[in-house]
Amino acid sequence: MLAGVAILSLDLLPGAVLIALGAAAIGGSYVTGRRRGVARSHLPLPVLPKIEELSVREELHGRITLGGGLRLQGQTRLVEGKITAVLTLGRPGP
Repeated sequence: MLAGVAILSLDLLPGAVLIALGAAAIGGSYVTGRRRGVARSHLPLPVLPKIEELSVREELHGRITLGGGLRLQGQTRLVEGKITAVLTLGRPGP
């Protein structure tokens, strides 16, 4: 568009054509941008999980005895564990 203004001072017809083409390009860019903005506004809201509560529990069952010579002796079974989480789904935020 600025080239059109510069050429307008030299020759009227080519300058006017360049100004019109520049204005059309600016208008087309504006309309395209508005359409993309409207299309984005109809997208679903982003949903992210937020951890409200988290608990971890491990249980070890066994027997430990003090043997001869002050040695510890033990028998254990497998460790059992449980993780519990309470999540809230919502919009991202602070």
